[in-house]
Amino acid sequence: MEIFTCLVQWKDTGQNMATGRHSDTAMKKESLPGHSYSILWIPVSLIALQSLAVLITHFFILPSLQRQHNHAEAVDLSRRAISALWYGNSDLNLLCSDWADWDEMADAVHNWTKEFEQKNLPDGTCDDYNMDIILVLDKNGNMLFTQTARDSFQVDFTPAMQSTSMDCLFHILKSQGYRMDGFYLLDRMPFYVQSHPIAHEAKTEEAPEPEGYLVMARHLSGSFTSRLSTLLQLPVEISAFSLKDHMAPPWFPISDISLNTGLVRFRANGHRLEVISFVSSATSGTGLLLRLTAEQNHSFASQNILWSLVAFLLLTNLLMALYLTKSRKSFNKRLHFLLNIVGKISGRLSIPADQTRTMDDLDSLHEVLNNLYWNIQKIEKEKEVLRSRELIREKLVSAGRIAAELSHEILTPIRVVRNCLTPIERKLGSSSLTDRDREMFTMIHRELDGIETLTRNLLRFFREDEIDGTPTELLPVIHSAIERFAAVAGDNGPDIRSELKANGQVFVSAHQLEQVILNLLRNAMEASCTTIHIQTDIDDLAIRIRISDNGEGISEDIRNRIFEPFFTRKKKRGVGLGLNISYNIIRNYDGELFLEESEAMATCFVIQLPLMEEIHGNG
Repeated sequence: MEIFTCLVQWKDTGQNMATGRHSDTAMKKESLPGHSYSILWIPVSLIALQSLAVLITHFFILPSLQRQHNHAEAVDLSRRAISALWYGNSDLNLLCSDWADWDEMADAVHNWTKEFEQKNLPDGTCDDYNMDIILVLDKNGNMLFTQTARDSFQVDFTPAMQSTSMDCLFHILKSQGYRMDGFYLLDRMPFYVQSHPIAHEAKTEEAPEPEGYLVMARHLSGSFTSRLSTLLQLPVEISAFSLKDHMAPPWFPISDISLNTGLVRFRANGHRLEVISFVSSATSGTGLLLRLTAEQNHSFASQNILWSLVAFLLLTNLLMALYLTKSRKSFNKRLHFLLNIVGKISGRLSIPADQTRTMDDLDSLHEVLNNLYWNIQKIEKEKEVLRSRELIREKLVSAGRIAAELSHEILTPIRVVRNCLTPIERKLGSSSLTDRDREMFTMIHRELDGIETLTRNLLRFFREDEIDGTPTELLPVIHSAIERFAAVAGDNGPDIRSELKANGQVFVSAHQLEQVILNLLRNAMEASCTTIHIQTDIDDLAIRIRISDNGEGISEDIRNRIFEPFFTRKKKRGVGLGLNISYNIIRNYDGELFLEESEAMATCFVIQLPLMEEIHGNG
């Protein structure tokens, strides 16, 4: 059932393609193998899309994830560095990360001091990775309490001294013999650390109002930097920075001079991650710069995710290949089955399955279906021709019966009229008849002969009588036809212009040829023409008679039907047999009657007959 449905659809498609085309136009062969090869584009396109996904992931998605990962790692490194720089104790990290209430802060400072005192450092020395002095201020700048890291130096602040300035603090430290060389004082450090990605360097957000401040002093010796690097297990560089003088180390980017408190910068290249933490002093305009260099961790994005994606795509392609291989075998079996069935329908032998390949089968199937389509088209056209011939045959049978019945009714009155005219003509022969009267009697006899001959020719059309041609000179027949037409057309008829340059002898019935010429002249007159041209010429071994007029002409859509029997444009007169009878008469004598294109005239009919002998002169 599916096979016949496919064939019907193929036939319908072909009929739609053939609409409006000439019947002899061959259908172009579709590129079916191209459609077959398009099946291979499915896995190729899928692999291309997967490769594109890998490229997008590698060049766009993974770098974005890597940047986010680097930023998070840089913030963590910055927190660790600041915690080690200021406190050397993870318990005090809360002072640099989140807001802390005063009790937690005081407990953390107190615990740190106890741990530092337990080290029993000698007088005049300090721990390289701990703070020497810590002062805690509230958000209004008033000192809440202070703590020193050296036993020989102790400063107690009374409530009356809560408004003591930084200069006063330096004076107290120096007056008590505290050695200030190599110390760096950080003024008003808030309790938080801000972190921003490198893309927002130009837009520095204003820090929120802190809960309080720390004032710390740090001894920046060379051993401190070494101890800090050991503590963090990363390369560390520390440098003092002055906002007022724009003094910065060579490794610090100049564009970052306007950094605010606690801002973290990081830069990443192929292998290293560089973190720069800046701690500024709001009052003195000075601060510390820390640079840490760490190896980038690529396992987060570049390795694990990418290789996992590649492995997934490879597995998907393997499964797809297995599926296509299995589907191809099933497709080949169904295709060969279909090919054999269609081949049997179209008359071809079946093809063994082990002697074919997929593309060859598709080519063969296309060829078979293409031939089958044209066979169906040919059958449909033959059916139309047979229907048309059957209709014509029925009409001819009916017309033959009518002609057979009317022949007696027409020929009998003609004989009666002829018999009556003969004694009248004899009786009046001795009287004084004018030449015009004698011509009229002669014309009556001629017209009666014409009617009788036309009736017999009509019967011959249906009965297919034998040919009764004789060697006939051409020009007298043409002159006779012109005289008869002029007598019928009268003074209001079209103007006939003849150019009879050639004459010859042809094998034809003179009366039948005259009837053909008269029929063409009458058709020209009925087409409302004013001028009719009659020309003769000799071409090789044939003589031609051209009859052209300037009338309405014949449209292109009916030119190929004018010689069909019973085809006529005369709705109220004519039966459509004139041109068909004329065509058959000329064909009976091995001649041709056809319509010729003419630029000067609207319609031009050509009668071509085999030439027996050329006759020179006008005849």
